[in-house]
Amino acid sequence: TVSYSDVEGGVADSFMTDGGNNINSDPLFVDTAGVPDGWDLRLQITSPCIEAGDNSAPYLTAVDLDGNPRIIDGDHSGTAIVDMGSYEWFKSGFSWTMFMPSIIGMGK
Repeated sequence: TVSYSDVEGGVADSFMTDGGNNINSDPLFVDTAGVPDGWDLRLQITSPCIEAGDNSAPYLTAVDLDGNPRIIDGDHSGTAIVDMGSYEWFKSGFSWTMFMPSIIGMGK
């Protein structure tokens, strides 16, 4: 039984039993160019796996493989949900605020 996972092709098209909350999407791992073993399973900012895990999953560790806390509000949505996968994605010291500059003297 598989739940809270990103399964290529979907769980229905496999030998697994769907336990719910699975997705069939590109996980959008970071660029692996130049990575010695060719695999970097950290997530890009637009990954559908961010905050898509199960906070009560058995064997959920307190930290990810980088030593970062697992259950955090990484996208600052107001709800802390663990990410799918081995690494927790979070923005740090980054602001999503969009600044609209004032344009003086236009239309004169």
